[in-house]
Amino acid sequence: MELFGLFELFIAFNLMPLVFIFLWYLIIGDFKNFKASKVACTNFTATDPVNCYQNYKKSN
Repeated sequence: MELFGLFELFIAFNLMPLVFIFLWYLIIGDFKNFKASKVACTNFTATDPVNCYQNYKKSN
């Protein structure tokens, strides 16, 4: 009686570790950029809802 087929073993030993490495790469990148992303989210000065990621200077 065969418990696992060749396809399941291929997924378990080759693709799953790559998925975990990729996810940790994303998590570590978020931690490294946390301070800059926090500043970007708190200094939000956009006034145009269409171009909401642009910081506009107020003109008098």
